[in-house]
Parts: sequence; C-alpha cells; structure tokens
Amino acid sequence: MHFQSFDFQPLTQALADQLTAAYAADSPLIPQEPSKVATIPEQGLGAKALPELWEQITAHSTRLAAPGMMGHMDTAPHPVAALTDAVVSAVNNNLLFRELSPFASRVEETLVRDIGARLGLPPGTPGTFTSGGSIANLTALFAACGGFESIEGRDRIRLHVPACIHTSIKKATAVLGITAEQIIKLDGDPEGRHAADLLETSLQHHADAQNIVVMVLGTTIHGAIEDVAELTAIAKRYGAWVHVDAIYGGSVAFSHRHRHYLNGLADVDSVVIGPQKWWYVPRLCAMVFIRDPEVFNRRLALDL
Repeated sequence: MHFQSFDFQPLTQALADQLTAAYAADSPLIPQEPSKVATIPEQGLGAKALPELWEQITAHSTRLAAPGMMGHMDTAPHPVAALTDAVVSAVNNNLLFRELSPFASRVEETLVRDIGARLGLPPGTPGTFTSGGSIANLTALFAACGGFESIEGRDRIRLHVPACIHTSIKKATAVLGITAEQIIKLDGDPEGRHAADLLETSLQHHADAQNIVVMVLGTTIHGAIEDVAELTAIAKRYGAWVHVDAIYGGSVAFSHRHRHYLNGLADVDSVVIGPQKWWYVPRLCAMVFIRDPEVFNRRLALDL
C-alpha cells in the first residue's frame, strides 16, 4: 500500500464541515437510528465515500458538545485535541521503546511529573498512562496485590471498600482472582462513603491479612468525595496498601477552590485519575501513579 501517494487535500473541506457540525449542534439527542447494513461488501467504495461516512457518524452520534448535554460520563474533546488525536493516530507510535516514540515518551514523562505535582504527590512519583479508568484501577490493584513480583497466590488479600466504589473495582478483583469473600464492603453514610470507625474495626479484625483499602474521590452517582487524609492515617497504622480511585474527582487538582479535597494523597500508595472525564481530551485516557518508585518498577516491570 503506497501511502505516499494518498491525496488528503480533496477530503480536507469535507472533514472540516463534519467536525464543525459535530461541535455546532444545538441538541445532544440523536435524531434517528442509522440505517442497518445487512452485509459488509467485499469491495470497498474508496476514499470518495468518506464524506458520506463522516456525515453518517456525526448525524447518528450523541452530541457531547451541545449546550444541553450535561452529566455525561465523558466531556466532548476540545477541537484542538481532536485534531491532534488524528495526527497521533496517523503516526501510531508505540511507547514500549523510546526509540519508537522519542517525542511521545518525553510528553508522557512531562505530564506524569506535572500532573503528579498538581495532585500533591511526592516529587518523583512514577506513573503511566492507560487506556481508560477500568484498566487504570486494574493496574493499580495488580500492583497492590504484588504485581509481577508476587503472582503465586492472593488468598491472604482482604480488600476493604466503601459502598460507593465504581464497578471497575469489582471487575478488577474478578480479573485478579480475588473472591467475593475477600472483599469487605463497609457501609458508611447515605452517599456510600467509608465510616472511619468501621474501617478501623475491619482492619483490626484482619490484622494478619494482606490488606488493601480502596477510597473514592468523586463517585459516578453522587459525586461523593471521601476524607483521604483521615482514612489513610487509619490504614497506615495497620500496614495496609491505600488505593484512591480519583478518576472523577482528581480533576480538582486544577481548582484553587476545591483542591483541598486532595489532602492526604501524598501518603497513599496508588491513585488513578481520568483526564477523559473533565479535561476535554479524547477517550480513552487515564493515569496511574504509584508513590514508591522501587515498588512501581518491581511490580509492574516484566522480565521476558
């Protein structure tokens, strides 16, 4: 396939028209269902069919940028971010080796350092990007369980969680082989947050276990934010790993008024955030931070 000969110019205006339509819609509602395609043709229509395809995409997708679109799980990406995403998709670099992506690797390292500082994490806290919040929580809990450093068994693990945990935590535990009997749900207030006294009692009862405490900064239903500093102080008295799911609430790192909700993050073992939620970037995008660089390297690095 000879990409060098592909002519982008005839399609530029058609693409601009559809992007303009996507961001200019007044209503977030989808006007009608797309027509059903019975079979996929053996022979494609070629690049000349792209304008019609783009029109179908914009006409039959939810308009996240519409003024009436409120409370959706993801924001509409900024037009500049969407255009840049097209370039990133075109070069399609893999960050596995710096030689493959010298620019993207520097961007990742810079963002990890800068956003970690905004979250109040200790200088040098390592982190990495993942493709979405579910994978971010899975990665952090994998490290909490021992990661690649310890994969023999997880029978000693006890996961202490609030009632308001996101479903991705439940999915992660299933993938990691943590049974329902090992998960201790601590009912707190009406919004599902931890009760500090119940957490302490639970940790006392399971003092001989490998304890992991999960907290939430910003639930998907109520927007509930837990007291990270108070709960972390309790967890650390019992040697528990503390994980904070801040996929929603981590965005207050950019708020002067509300960033006090991040108090205590400097002492947790892992935290995840989701730029795709409130940062106007394309999905899927999440970040995992693990406070101890040695733990990060030992538990997430795999020698082949």
